[in-house]
Amino acid sequence: MHSTTADVIVIGSGFGGAVAADRLVRAGLKVRLLERGPWRRTAPVLAKGLRRAVPLPVQNRPGLIVRNLRSGSGPKEICLNRRGLLEFHAGNGVKTLTSSSVGGGSHVWAALLARPDSPDYWNGRAEGLSASVLAPHYARTESELDAVRPSNPESIPNHTSHAWGASGWFESLNESDQYPFAFLFPEQHGGRQSTDRELSELNGEDGLFGSPRAAKANVEVVYLLPHLDAGLTVHDMHEVRTLSRLRSGVYEVIAKDHHTGRVQNFQAPRVVLAAGTMNSIKILFASQEVQGLSPIEQLGKGFGTNGDCMGVWIPGAGHRNSRQGSPIHGRLKVHDHPEGISLIIGGMDVLPTPGWMPEHIKGWLADMANQRFQLIAMGVDRAQGSVSFSKGRLRLDYDLNDSAVYQAIFSLFERLSSHTGTKLKFDRKTAMTVHAMGGCRIGPSPDEGVVDGEGQVYGNAGLYVVDASVLPAPTGGPPSLTIAAWSSHVTSSLLKNI
Repeated sequence: MHSTTADVIVIGSGFGGAVAADRLVRAGLKVRLLERGPWRRTAPVLAKGLRRAVPLPVQNRPGLIVRNLRSGSGPKEICLNRRGLLEFHAGNGVKTLTSSSVGGGSHVWAALLARPDSPDYWNGRAEGLSASVLAPHYARTESELDAVRPSNPESIPNHTSHAWGASGWFESLNESDQYPFAFLFPEQHGGRQSTDRELSELNGEDGLFGSPRAAKANVEVVYLLPHLDAGLTVHDMHEVRTLSRLRSGVYEVIAKDHHTGRVQNFQAPRVVLAAGTMNSIKILFASQEVQGLSPIEQLGKGFGTNGDCMGVWIPGAGHRNSRQGSPIHGRLKVHDHPEGISLIIGGMDVLPTPGWMPEHIKGWLADMANQRFQLIAMGVDRAQGSVSFSKGRLRLDYDLNDSAVYQAIFSLFERLSSHTGTKLKFDRKTAMTVHAMGGCRIGPSPDEGVVDGEGQVYGNAGLYVVDASVLPAPTGGPPSLTIAAWSSHVTSSLLKNI
């Protein structure tokens, strides 16, 4: 074990961690970023010379799909591959899916940039926090992530502004009703070129198992690669176990280097925690257990799923190939669509297959994926779930029947099945979320939240949280832009206090 110092340690490299690292390095600070996953082998990463990067599963590496399985009972963790992309956590009434890579969830996201449904989302949450305070941070991150609404959408396969309106099942939507895409569409479809990333070919290559060409705005490309030689050091495959505030006021971060198997010690006067909802909560609980932090009374409370509900839908013979176009095709609106529910449609990724598999089986799997669409509904659940910690493991408790939004989504899916005469398969009993949030919520006091309006953990000066665990309520739509904007706001406040 040895000590490595920095001005700030950032834990995690998704939307929160990458934006934080960018802002801090631009201000002249020395930043060390610790990420439990590996660099992924995308075109910009290889161009930077990072030869230790690991392939994405989409590159015919099925063994890299799953990193580990966690649950609140049984084995604490089943690790299948430390370099795997996805992590599953099974709780009581809920299952979560998260990503493990430098770039975090941007490898598996839908490339949609949405602001919260409510214009008052940030108002009254904590001192110094409001919609007007966050507005410039939303605008800045939208610009950095190349937010675009294609100027020629009717030429894009499956794009929902034109593809489904005549079906009789959905209402026609204007392009202004769509979320902006952080995606490089070909120029003939109204997209634009990038100096760092490559245009998509709209052939299913850029999906939810990653984007080898970085047509999706992977945050490690946008925010991290430019700073590797200018104040930022990224330690990939470093899994943080605990952090402690020493008597000197400096934080000590203990992490296991999965490259070598050794435990390392990092120190800095400030720590920005951005490990994702599940892992940030776990790190804070584990750090409290070793008495490294002052008590955090509200930790684990207010856990929610953003109303996530995913269905698999086969429209019927003669319909389009689901894998053509962008990874997510856009928003849909069913007739008599209930307020407060966002519905998006996308293609199904073909599961990566081993090279020895017969070609006819690979073709059959591809055909199966081509016929199927995924429908993803989101809304404002009550977020009354909880996360607890015992014997090194998290326990999740969540009751989807406690949130009226789920009953509205189930009714919507049933109505769509009835309209189309095709069964839409979804789970009624367990919430499956890729947008776990809460557990470290923003609040006006330590009796009502974990962090204040500047993202600092109550009672633990110099410790900040910038991922979805802080969100004070569900966003009702894709939360990635909100996480990025929050991180930009927090680091701006942090820099003013140095």
